[in-house]
Amino acid sequence: IMAVYARLIAGENAHDRAVVSDVLLDSKDFVWAQLGGNSLWGHKEAMDAFQKQWKGTWTLDPQFREVRIASVAPNVAVLVTPLLFTQGGPGEKPSTVPVRWSGVFVKTSSGWHISSIFITPFKSWQAPSSR
Repeated sequence: IMAVYARLIAGENAHDRAVVSDVLLDSKDFVWAQLGGNSLWGHKEAMDAFQKQWKGTWTLDPQFREVRIASVAPNVAVLVTPLLFTQGGPGEKPSTVPVRWSGVFVKTSSGWHISSIFITPFKSWQAPSSR
């Protein structure tokens, strides 16, 4: 699960559609609940949205020391962690916000994949060095 999560982060930071596509569950039931409250349904729809947003600044800084993983059913797990998200449109000054990243992972015949991503505000989080 951690290897899949690390691959997702590396793929998003490299703006590598092939890597991100490979770790996400290829299903119309894939859901990405975004920070602003919108939800995108479907693997293709999520990939198209990533591709569009990567045209500007898009960097994820996961806080690996604070990752929690729970096994919720056979072949299903949930990963929750703080993440620093830096985003800005092309030509805009990017801003960084702390968010709580949560993902549902499912094990298929081809290995673990992320079937859902939930991004929520995490205003009270402080980086470990500043606590």
